[in-house]
Amino acid sequence: MRFAISFQPQTEIPMIHAIASRVPPKNTNESYLKESSRSQRAFSLKAATGPMLNFPNPSRIFDPTRPAVRFWGHDSAMEWSFFVTEEALRLLQPKTQRDEVALLLAFDTHLTAIYAAAKKAYDQGRKGSYELGPTDFA
Repeated sequence: MRFAISFQPQTEIPMIHAIASRVPPKNTNESYLKESSRSQRAFSLKAATGPMLNFPNPSRIFDPTRPAVRFWGHDSAMEWSFFVTEEALRLLQPKTQRDEVALLLAFDTHLTAIYAAAKKAYDQGRKGSYELGPTDFA
């Protein structure tokens, strides 16, 4: 059995193609060749129904130059950077102070909503990094 991987042009979802065929007998004749070509079957299996973004690395860091909390998501072997702005964190937790410790605590408190917003942003298209602002949590 032979395998080949290709990508669908519009979806970027990998497809695995397998072609099954019988091994030709020692005495090959024309009727066998016709039967063999008819018996070859190609089929496709979706490797995934969509992006498989996950967050196995619990690390996060406050970046005072943005100001935002940075964290990382992974899709297979690729790593993607995400930033949650201070405004977004203050929307999620309104009485948050504007210091590093308070913003990291707000981030940790709202991980489920942040990861959901990150997956939604990632599903909309590939970028070098993603910035999640207040509109991503509305």
